[in-house]
Amino acid sequence: MSRKTTLFIVGAVASAALAVSAPAASAASSSAPDAAPVSAKSAPAYKHIKILKDGINIRAKATTKSASLGLAYKSHKVAFLASVRGETVNGEFNWVKVKDNTTGVTGYINAAYVELIP
Repeated sequence: MSRKTTLFIVGAVASAALAVSAPAASAASSSAPDAAPVSAKSAPAYKHIKILKDGINIRAKATTKSASLGLAYKSHKVAFLASVRGETVNGEFNWVKVKDNTTGVTGYINAAYVELIP
């Protein structure tokens, strides 16, 4: 059984409130949580991502322990696919699933390193 919680995205993605399906309390014992998808009903309609720093890892999962699939740069055209909860990095637990249209790589970037663009 899952419950609904309200997730406030902080940092570069400030003030967006998103509903997230959280795992049941008994299943929430992992040190690096699996990515929990954001409800499409409440998520703002973002289309693109602005990369805030050159050379940001695009990862296979929403954790720094996951393999890097490639690097994103400020000059890249990056599409927003989803927002998920993952490992906390620099105080930020939100990650975005992206597709780097410049390189063709699809993966996750911590929200501290991006700005969402409608």
